[in-house]
Amino acid sequence: MTDGSITVTTSENDKVQIVLNGVKIACSSGPAIDIQSADKCFITLAEGTQNSLSDGSAFTSEDANACIYATCDLTINGLGSLDVSGNYRHGVFSKDDLVVYGGSINVSAVEDGLNGKDSVEIGAGDISIDSGADGVKSSKSTNPEKGFVYVSGGSLSIDAEDDGIQAKTYLCIAGGSIEIDAADDALHSDLEGVLNGGSTSVRSDDDAFHCETKLEVNDGSFVAETCSEGYEAEQVVVNGGDTNICALDDAMNASAADLSDDSESSDANTSTSTPSGESGANAARPDGSIGAPGASSANADSNGQQNTAPQGADQQDSATSPELPSDDGAQGGQAGEAPSDLGHAPDVQGRMERGGQAPGGQGGAPGASDSNCLIQINGGKVVLDSQGDGVDSNGNVEITGGTLLVNGPSSDGDGAFDYDGEATISGGTVLVAGAVGMAQSFTSGTQAFALVQASGSAGSVIETTDADGNVIATLTATKAFGCVLVSGAGVSDGDTITVSVDGAATMATTSTTGTSGIATGGTGGMGGGPATGNRPEGQGGPA
Repeated sequence: MTDGSITVTTSENDKVQIVLNGVKIACSSGPAIDIQSADKCFITLAEGTQNSLSDGSAFTSEDANACIYATCDLTINGLGSLDVSGNYRHGVFSKDDLVVYGGSINVSAVEDGLNGKDSVEIGAGDISIDSGADGVKSSKSTNPEKGFVYVSGGSLSIDAEDDGIQAKTYLCIAGGSIEIDAADDALHSDLEGVLNGGSTSVRSDDDAFHCETKLEVNDGSFVAETCSEGYEAEQVVVNGGDTNICALDDAMNASAADLSDDSESSDANTSTSTPSGESGANAARPDGSIGAPGASSANADSNGQQNTAPQGADQQDSATSPELPSDDGAQGGQAGEAPSDLGHAPDVQGRMERGGQAPGGQGGAPGASDSNCLIQINGGKVVLDSQGDGVDSNGNVEITGGTLLVNGPSSDGDGAFDYDGEATISGGTVLVAGAVGMAQSFTSGTQAFALVQASGSAGSVIETTDADGNVIATLTATKAFGCVLVSGAGVSDGDTITVSVDGAATMATTSTTGTSGIATGGTGGMGGGPATGNRPEGQGGPA
């Protein structure tokens, strides 16, 4: 079809399935597929087929805004291929929930690649996006159960001129393989975000993963090859996973949330769905379906009738009318339970519920520390390389487990380990190398630590050992450094540890309290705070 479209205008209670089996549609004045009214619509890509859709640079309708446009829930599934060219604005847009659960999909768009106003859920498929704005976006802000993006599987490659993935309320990466190259943030949530699995690799001109209120890392692999800042939120909590961040500024930053902008996008919402009032209602399921958890039947339609699972594209006969799916993307079988990593709701002030341990007591100069700001590492492995601060909290730092390795800045104007309140340690392994000028140690802990004056250059191998010669941690320096902060399991108050740089050893005595000075050889006190600059006084620093 050289100039036309497929238009859907059915009852708002009807479920519609469109099977693309070797289709090429171009429309110069509107969407190639225009779903104006339906309950749900499914676009199924027949196995082994190549399909392409494109729109023009100007629309006659003021409402439609994408090559594939839907006013209802929209799911793309199947085993075929689809090229989408959004020459007007977006590639694929739904005013309700947008689900991708299969297919090989290439999207190029003047603005957003995939935009689901209520939510975007990706559970399977091989998806490539080249967008002039955000790669994947959900913008609903008036319903706390909406405005989320959930990725649980598939392969996703994004090249975006704005954010790679943007969510208004909640961004969850629970699986799949993700690669992002973004001119702004790679991953962004206006409230909360979580990493629960998968493999994510990003390059961004701004933050690697930015959340206003809380960022939680539980599992999966996250690599920021280059970024301005790495993890940034009011609270950054790492419970597991494997993190590797290379930052031009701060690698991990806890700063006060900015909740001043609560506006929605200009794309109006026409959804007539009513919130359930229960946290987690309408959340994405692992198979890509949508629905309130605990429903009596995962495949029941709006009239309570039991439907069968959607028929796979490879099973469909061209002479047989396809069986309408009963859920949003499953290729067979019952829909799964709602994932436990969704369902957060903002409190009345608009902040998402806070998690993890409460921040420690506020310290430092009056007004210098925000007790809401927290960096907490409870598990996992975190490797940071920064030209600005390595670990930077405008409030407190708490380390209870896991491994933290930091190549901090060479300049004395930044610190490899930086906080404005208190920094405590009760477990885990820490090896931080950085410049002397702004060096800080822990303020206290049940696990002993030492800040040691030991210098080296890029390529130097730092090895720390306990009194029995057991290796605590090793690190290869990526730049020049002047001091090392170290702590490890089994290190007690008063123990003697050794910091070796390319074989040259410096011995220091560990402590559970921060005192003035950096250990310079033999034994010495622990630097519990900053040395110079606009920092709280009396916390210690370089001798």
